[in-house]
Amino acid sequence: MRYLAVLLGMFFFFGCGYRTMTFMPQPESYVYIPTGTNQYAFWITESAITNKQYRTYLEAVGLLTTTVQDSMSKKGLWISDYLDYYNEPIFNDFPVVGLTKVEMINYAKWLSAKISKENPPWLYEFRLPTVNEWQYAAKGGRNNNIFPWGGPWDTNSHGCYLLWAFTPKQQTILFGENTSRKDFYTREDIPDSLMKSMYDKVLLSTKDLTKTKRKYLGKCLPMIGLPVIADAYFPNDYGLYNMSGNVAQMTHEGEVVGGSFRLSSDYAKIKDAKKYPFDQAQPQCDIGFRLVCSYQKKNN
Repeated sequence: MRYLAVLLGMFFFFGCGYRTMTFMPQPESYVYIPTGTNQYAFWITESAITNKQYRTYLEAVGLLTTTVQDSMSKKGLWISDYLDYYNEPIFNDFPVVGLTKVEMINYAKWLSAKISKENPPWLYEFRLPTVNEWQYAAKGGRNNNIFPWGGPWDTNSHGCYLLWAFTPKQQTILFGENTSRKDFYTREDIPDSLMKSMYDKVLLSTKDLTKTKRKYLGKCLPMIGLPVIADAYFPNDYGLYNMSGNVAQMTHEGEVVGGSFRLSSDYAKIKDAKKYPFDQAQPQCDIGFRLVCSYQKKNN
């Protein structure tokens, strides 16, 4: 039945006819999510939108002045103090953060016009996913998934974490070896002051961003309160990266889902997660976004 549902979904999604078959050109870096119970097929980005992708948009619409962080720094985000995160090439493939929902929507509108113009006669519509769409994609085809990899555990059989979240191991590193076990998972998030201090310490000790990347990226960089590369860790069965952990993700309804590097894995569950604890109306250093794509074929 599952394969029949996939075939039927492709029939409607690709606009197939009995005699002819016209395929919608696949957007770059998007993954096809097949139809299912109460859910139509759609495309979704394989990872969160990256610094490089967002910078391309700012350049195209003339909003990129001297540097990307010129606009970011006005929002009072701690990450805006680190000019390298938005501009340095080694952070190109890291999730863009610190945007308002309106800024995310404007990016989606620009991308819709750009890709539609490049692929006539199709009209692409890029937008923020609904909560239901996000949950459906995050499950990866497994109906009862607690996490994108199944669950309910956030580590594998070797004790390795399957997502970038605020773990007991992180707490020990950040707060010291004498941290009481009873303190684990009691914090809502890593405080800004601690993230600033740890990041400053790394940059001061290396004095070179390339060296910082070589020494810390993928191993110790997460331990200083920053996102990791957008396609870190293993993808789910649909090929989607970091549906849980790394940066939280904005949805169409304004609900923030998926947890983040500042929060414990209890916030990263697909359903019944702890509620995101920050002011959702304000940009945050741990909120990013990914887009879904629907379409309509133009009349000839």
